[in-house]
This record gives sequence, C-alpha cells and structure tokens, in this order.
Amino acid sequence: MGYKDLFRKYKALLFCYIRTTGANPYTSQICELAAVKFLISNGKMVNGGQMDRLIRLNPGVMMAQKFEKYLGFTSQQLTKEGESELEVCNEFYHMLTDGEEKDDKGRIVTKNTLVIAHHGQLTFEFVNQMLVRYGYFGFMRNHDLLDTMTVLRDRRAGAGNLIDAFHEYGMEDKPEETKTEAGKIALKGMDEVKHLAYVTLKMDQERPDLYKYINVFGVKPNAKKPMDRFPHVVYREQTPCESIRAENDILPMKKIG
Repeated sequence: MGYKDLFRKYKALLFCYIRTTGANPYTSQICELAAVKFLISNGKMVNGGQMDRLIRLNPGVMMAQKFEKYLGFTSQQLTKEGESELEVCNEFYHMLTDGEEKDDKGRIVTKNTLVIAHHGQLTFEFVNQMLVRYGYFGFMRNHDLLDTMTVLRDRRAGAGNLIDAFHEYGMEDKPEETKTEAGKIALKGMDEVKHLAYVTLKMDQERPDLYKYINVFGVKPNAKKPMDRFPHVVYREQTPCESIRAENDILPMKKIG
C-alpha cells in the first residue's frame, strides 16, 4: 500500500485534474474535470469512485482561439458534447464530501479527505469558483490541500509541469491511455489523474514527507499573487532547486519572514 503517511491522517485521497477555457478563474471556466478517489478497505487501497466529464460553456463564457488551438477542440464541440456545469459540479461535490461528517445544517465538520492536484493553487481556484456558483461554500476551509508542483520544485531541477514530473519519475509503468471515438473530443483528464497519482506515489516512495507539504504552497519569486489566497494555506516564496533539497531545507521547514 502506498501513501502510508497520508492515510494515517486521512480516510481518502482525491486526485484532481482540470482543463480550462482560460487562465482567469473569474472570467473562464473548467471545460474538463477529472477526479479519482482512493480509500482504504481491509488494509488495501481501493478505488472509491472516479469521473471524467466535459463541461458545456456557460452563457457569456468564450474560449480564446489560442486555447481552442491548445486544447484541440472548439466551443461548438463543447456545446455538443459537454454536460451542464451544474450536473458535473454536483457529481464532484458528492464525490468530494462522501464519507465526511456533517452537522444539522449540512456543513462539513471533518477533514477526512485530502485533495491533491498539480498546479494546485490554480486548480483549486477554478474548482472553488465552480462550487460557489452553485451554493457549495466552504470547500477550501473544509479540506486540506496538497500541491504536487510545490513538492516537485523541491525535488527536481527545471521540472514544473505534470508531464515533466512523469518523465522525471520514469515511464515504465505508464497507465494505459483512454481511447476516444473518432470525431469526438479526446478526454485526457483520467489519463492525467492517473499520471498525478503515479507521480505522487513515486514522490512518497522517494521520501515520505508529503504530509509536511499539506496546505503549504510555493510561490515563484516576483510572481503575481493568487487571486484567492486560501486562509488555511501558507504561501512561501520558492526558488528552483538544483538537486533534491535536504530534509531540513524543504519549503515547509523554512521560517516565515
């Protein structure tokens, strides 16, 4: 069983991957959302649910031409093949909160699920905005967050994107890619979620200190401040590493100020 230290604290790990229509979570939206949830059952890690959904654009949301070229599909294709954002949001919310305890007003009072993403800050900003649009408030306050890109920047020189991480940690166990019907939008989310889970596992096997990075996000020097600074997340300036940093020199161990 992998992720031992994480499963000592959490009952579930939820890996997330998104594709978006732009870079601004307030004027753009998620157009593909994928997630997989791992649980422990009888001492073994099991799949507790997964999803990979295309989302139709909301009224007033336009996808820039450069993003259409980058993503490989158009707004018109999304309109034809995507599902409503509300339906996808509801599905994701129920996956996220399944197994959590709630009070008599339906508010979550436990933190049994750790939510994991690469480019975590931007991913969680987009997810938070989607949830808020449909009345699901408090997502960030009620869940601990792990950004694997912050971990990667303490481990590998020059690596940043998820594909960089996947190559850095080897491709011999590359997950089988999802097959797509001819003429349809290629769903990439589930493949990327599998890559994310693989990289996270390899990081944990390399050095089991991922728990130290929970709610600690690295910020590049002179980078723009995040639009949403989540109140329970600590943001620290993070410079690139030349090689894997010593345990006492990783970002979570650095003093603030």
